[in-house]
Amino acid sequence: MKNAYLLLLPLALLLSSCDYKEAGDSYWQADSAWYKSTAVPDSNFIDVFYIASTDVIKSTDPDGSEVYRANLTPDEMALIKKELDYVNRNYYPDSINFFAPYTHQYTLDAVLLPKEQFDSIAADVAIEVCNAFDYYMEHLNGGRRYVIAGFSQGGQMTRELLKHLTDEQYSRMVAAYSIGYGISAEDLQCPYIKPAQSATDTGVTISYNSVTDLSNIWDFVQNDAVVCINPVNWSVKGDTAVFLNRGEELAVTLDTANNVLIVNGFDEPPMPFAVPWPKGNLHHYDLLFYAPMIKENTLQRARY
Repeated sequence: MKNAYLLLLPLALLLSSCDYKEAGDSYWQADSAWYKSTAVPDSNFIDVFYIASTDVIKSTDPDGSEVYRANLTPDEMALIKKELDYVNRNYYPDSINFFAPYTHQYTLDAVLLPKEQFDSIAADVAIEVCNAFDYYMEHLNGGRRYVIAGFSQGGQMTRELLKHLTDEQYSRMVAAYSIGYGISAEDLQCPYIKPAQSATDTGVTISYNSVTDLSNIWDFVQNDAVVCINPVNWSVKGDTAVFLNRGEELAVTLDTANNVLIVNGFDEPPMPFAVPWPKGNLHHYDLLFYAPMIKENTLQRARY
């Protein structure tokens, strides 16, 4: 069995024709298909279209057989909503219009499947994400500028969604945040994937992964990354930036040779459940560490 931890061929190979299915309005027009933000939207400000990470570890059909895409049962929806609540509350001010679809994400168990089987499942998820975005653009966006963002699986799907944009859609994109998922050289062949170089450039993609040591890189999310930016100081150089995490001072250095962030000073607690990445890979913390920086930076880029 070939382990899906090995670097995946880009989904673009599976989706190169961009032959996405119709938007499926019968699903996306339902209120239950979308996260409900408690904020009052500002019709004159930017939107965020956010794609959730892998919140469902394992999913089963009614007969008990395991499936590798979430069935979106009430329990699974609650898990996804927990992430969306956190991101909506900590990443974006109330002035930003927050949209997040409940897609049938692939499960954490799916990552362990043979590569060909995993690629097929992930390709189906990418199609659904693009369908949701199409519906959002036609019915919910209202012509506003917007940000695309996602963590982990959501970062991977952010990359696929960028390949789906039209010229007009891209012209209104403030930035895309592929959090915890790398951008490869092949990804950069897409004209809409342009690596961020500073805190204020627009139409760009922000991407990074964090580790305590180079030996802890997880190839699955590193994705042969050829770019990386430090969200603490928004530098693409190898300098070190310091921030406080719950009163603990952490130093983050961008390793420009490997395009990964090295975090020093963090005493990593054990994860509450089994994860496929090695200890010292701070994948989970790519979402938790940098929330204040991304919140401020989203507003900063929106002003340009």
